[in-house]
Amino acid sequence: MGESFFSMEGTSANVAELNQLIENSIEQKEKQGIYTELDIAAITKVPFIDIKDEREFMSYYLNVIHKSWAIDINDFEIPQKNGLLGKLELKLKQIIWKLLKFYTFRLFSQQIEFNSQIRNSLIAVQKEVSQKLSNVEEQLKQLH
Repeated sequence: MGESFFSMEGTSANVAELNQLIENSIEQKEKQGIYTELDIAAITKVPFIDIKDEREFMSYYLNVIHKSWAIDINDFEIPQKNGLLGKLELKLKQIIWKLLKFYTFRLFSQQIEFNSQIRNSLIAVQKEVSQKLSNVEEQLKQLH
């Protein structure tokens, strides 16, 4: 298990420096209000982190799941264009949204519940596997 689970190599790539630049950029954009919780979940799909083994991999992605399991089902502002057509378009979109909300709210609520149950299940499985692996490693140490 001492081998690297993932590797990023290149002749002149400094992975630690790249990671730091990305993290700094994300921090600045969060402070400016550019990223929302939903955007952060999308960004975490392809992280540039140095994962050394399967444990780190599981731990990292369980953390990502823990942070991004909830779907935002709240209302959002519908942008309005200027002029009479813009006002009519806005009113039409608001009416359509109210009609669709009735049908989609239950579906999204069920998705949030499902995501929550899957997240909790994965965390429980990870804890159990981690504990069993620690026990096996301890037994191996005692045998040597």
